[in-house]
Amino acid sequence: MKASYIDILEGMPAEALSWYDQHGCPRYRPFDPALCTDVYAQQVFLLRIACQRCGDEFDVEVCTPWILEAAERIVDPCCLHYGDPPRHDDQAGYRCAGDTMSCDDLEVLQAWEKNEDFKWVRMPEMEGRIE
Repeated sequence: MKASYIDILEGMPAEALSWYDQHGCPRYRPFDPALCTDVYAQQVFLLRIACQRCGDEFDVEVCTPWILEAAERIVDPCCLHYGDPPRHDDQAGYRCAGDTMSCDDLEVLQAWEKNEDFKWVRMPEMEGRIE
């Protein structure tokens, strides 16, 4: 289960929320791979996930954990998984039990990789529905 980040969420309007990072922290700027919390990441993905319990959908960041050899990089979007969804309330306004369940990974919205010059390059061939 991810942290609640209630101190951040209460200070911002809900409609301003744009996406969540890999730790479940709410982010308010438009997604940019340079905002990834892992400075060593070689690949960064913006996924659309759903809570298994209530079905609410979230846009979340997933990244490779460290500098990887080319053979270790993610080449199949089906290998991506976010884990527990960000903390949230269900439609009735109660803390959702789905906070403790793994999410359903639905779609790769954006896929990025650092090139040899350490610049982020979009990989549209990895974007789309996750089967």
